[in-house]
Parts: sequence; C-alpha cells; structure tokens
Amino acid sequence: MADVFGISLEELLDESKKIKTDQSTNHRNMIIIFGIVIFVVIIMESYVAVKMSERIDALEEANASLQQQINDFYGD
Repeated sequence: MADVFGISLEELLDESKKIKTDQSTNHRNMIIIFGIVIFVVIIMESYVAVKMSERIDALEEANASLQQQINDFYGD
C-alpha cells in the first residue's frame, strides 16, 4: 500500500494512527455536544415549570379573590 501511494511505510502507519485519533476526537466532541444540548433542555424545562407554577399561583389567587367578592355580594 505504501508503494501504491509512493510514501514510506512509517508515514502510512502514522496517518492510520492519526485517522483513528481524529475519529476518537470526533466521537468525544459529539458526546460533549450532546451533553450540552441535554443540559440546555433541562434548564429550559425547569424555567418553563417555574413560570407555569407562578401562573397557576396567580390564577388561584385571582380565583380566591373572585370567590370572596361573590360571597361578599351575596352576603354569605
């Protein structure tokens, strides 16, 4: 194979190692990116959950206030 490409056997073997190293680096980078994406999704989900909880609390407070106004109006 080295003769076909016109390079020494050492150069051919070094390139083979480099390709394997590049593949390992790409695999590691993909895992890191995937981890970052999952982290961002969890943060966004937490933010949405907090905002939904705040809105539910506000609605419950408004409902209680409205119920109190109805009770006051009818004298209960």
